[in-house]
Amino acid sequence: MHPRGDPHAPCTHTWQSRLFITDLPLALGNAADAVEIVSAGYILRTFKNEDGSSLNSTQKGATVSLISSFWMVGSAFAAIAAWVVLGDGFGGRRIFPGGTWRHYALVAALPAVAALLLTFIFVPESPRFLARQGW
Repeated sequence: MHPRGDPHAPCTHTWQSRLFITDLPLALGNAADAVEIVSAGYILRTFKNEDGSSLNSTQKGATVSLISSFWMVGSAFAAIAAWVVLGDGFGGRRIFPGGTWRHYALVAALPAVAALLLTFIFVPESPRFLARQGW
């Protein structure tokens, strides 16, 4: 027996509940946003034209618009995936019977996994890294 009672007792303090229910997930989400912003700037800086030169301001604007449009595509994908996995379909029959939040989380993670794989395939190394390697 634990000296202070049951070590598996549920959390009874409000600050502990708040920490693990709201503050910690929000902090992790903010950290993920910061990483995304920094990586988007890095990716934009490393885009090159066909001749190897950097993008001019017009091309950078079009590229930023293209990258930003994926927020809208992602939001639409999340809504459609939630409707298919969790929601009722036509006539009250479920489209994906037995779908739970775990199935939805798996489906929602697929675009991120695809983006990660595409990043490793298509995003070039930084000029500093290439210079250190002797390119």
